[in-house]
Amino acid sequence: MIQSLYVKGLAIIDEMSIDFSSGFNVITGETGAGKSIIIKALSLLLGDKSSSDVVRTGFDQAIVSGVFVLSSEDDLFVKLCELGIDCEVAPNQKGKKVCELIVRRVIEKSGRSKSFVNDQPITLGKIRSLIEPLMDVFAQHDSRGLLSSKNHQGLIDSFISDKKIKKSYAESYRVMQLSWQKFNSLLTESMNEEELDYLQYRLQALTDFAPEVEDFSKVSSIVGEQKDQLKKVDVLKQVLSELDVGRNSPNQKLQNASKRLSHYPDEELRDQYKSQLDSCAQQVDELIYKFNSDLRRFDFDVNAYEAKQSRIAQYQSLFRKFSVNDIESLLSKKEELEQKVAGIENRDALVLESAQRLLKSVKDATKQAKNLQKARKKSSDYIKTEVAVELAQLAMPNCRFETKWSAPVGQAEYATSIEVLDDGVKDILKEALAGFSALDSNGLSSAVFLISANPGEELRPLHKV
Repeated sequence: MIQSLYVKGLAIIDEMSIDFSSGFNVITGETGAGKSIIIKALSLLLGDKSSSDVVRTGFDQAIVSGVFVLSSEDDLFVKLCELGIDCEVAPNQKGKKVCELIVRRVIEKSGRSKSFVNDQPITLGKIRSLIEPLMDVFAQHDSRGLLSSKNHQGLIDSFISDKKIKKSYAESYRVMQLSWQKFNSLLTESMNEEELDYLQYRLQALTDFAPEVEDFSKVSSIVGEQKDQLKKVDVLKQVLSELDVGRNSPNQKLQNASKRLSHYPDEELRDQYKSQLDSCAQQVDELIYKFNSDLRRFDFDVNAYEAKQSRIAQYQSLFRKFSVNDIESLLSKKEELEQKVAGIENRDALVLESAQRLLKSVKDATKQAKNLQKARKKSSDYIKTEVAVELAQLAMPNCRFETKWSAPVGQAEYATSIEVLDDGVKDILKEALAGFSALDSNGLSSAVFLISANPGEELRPLHKV
């Protein structure tokens, strides 16, 4: 049911909100107060077309928003999940699990219209399919719900006392569809035997290299640490090459300079300078000793480092080859290739097993569809009886009201030719196809109400009477 309505910038309405009660609600007002605009707003929520002239003067856009309360057991809740629309379920005051459905239409001054359900963009067509079962608008010369043949099936279902019957069929139909998709997917993959050599080649490259999460982490860590050590060793060697070059080394030059000061005439300054130069030479000696000690401290195997660096490079090469970014994705790709190769190599057994599962799901769905059809015919017979009573009270005893049942039209298609399959598999698939083609999301048939108002007239759909 609709819980509240919000309107802004529509026709003569600046801004308005209405909270509806669970009982009978009456809206009154004098001519021109805006009662028809409320009906217009509800019609927009139902998916009616809009135009720029509905936007109130002075507004850039018109907004209509409605809050509907939906039971988690309602068929529409399943449809919301199929459309990927979030709908949080929570118990109401009576403890019944419900969810809120917020429908919003925005009509721009330019005439463009946008639609949202729970803040997710949605097409008008999908809004109509979602909201029409929740609300009927009856205005002058307008009886929307009953005249639409696509609503007749739902009306019949609403009179079925055991709601589990329809849910059981919906679940079995979903399983059947999933089995059919899996079979077609397997059939497509298993038929591509010319790809086997290529897949095996790619898989062999991964198998030979034997990638592992632990190996990748360990090698990456070691290479990172040793790369830092290698940099230190390289820098220290360069420094030592500058400090220790025999006669031209800084230390030797400091010693030579100290000797030359022996001839400096000022004895006091001479001793001071010589002391400073000797101290510098000693510090350089100490630094050279320290740098050499540090070099000896680094336990660095260049060959081992290059081997690990090569393995890291191979990992990176495989990442690029298989279009992945990490070791986990590479291992997933390896598992995927193993499954594909096994699927082709074990094609016959896998196809037979999948075909058997498909046939079982078709038989289960057919059984549930027959139970549903039996309940629907009982429901339609009840409706027919009740309508006949009402028509008789309206002095129309000869008016006939019937329900026309139509079987699904169409046939399932295979992803590829089945002639290449074994005879046993083909027989299973033919039986499955016969049952699969007799069903759709409604079951074994769809219902349409027909009526003949006068004796001798043929039965016609309600919207043509």
